Amino acid sequence: MAMKPLRKCFCEYPREDLLHACREKFGRGRTTLELMSACASAGERECVGAAALLGIEEALFCDLFADDPGSLLHALSCRRKLLEELAREGISPAPACEAAAGK
Repeated sequence: MAMKPLRKCFCEYPREDLLHACREKFGRGRTTLELMSACASAGERECVGAAALLGIEEALFCDLFADDPGSLLHALSCRRKLLEELAREGISPAPACEAAAGK
């Protein structure tokens, strides 16, 4: 089953809402399902979904843009900026496969 490409870039989400979802998921260790079930709106669910994409390997993230390489560079830049901002707070999302491998 093919994955749907991102319809929005990280920079298009309300920054504080996206950061909140990232802090909850990666800083407090809450699962995506747990966060989704607590959302009151579609916008909140989109932020949680975008936050979850930080936890996948960059190569898999790039695959989401296979049909739109022009958007890929922009999305990678925004993803890296978000990761850097979280790192300054001491939050570092580990890719899911690394976390599962105990790294």
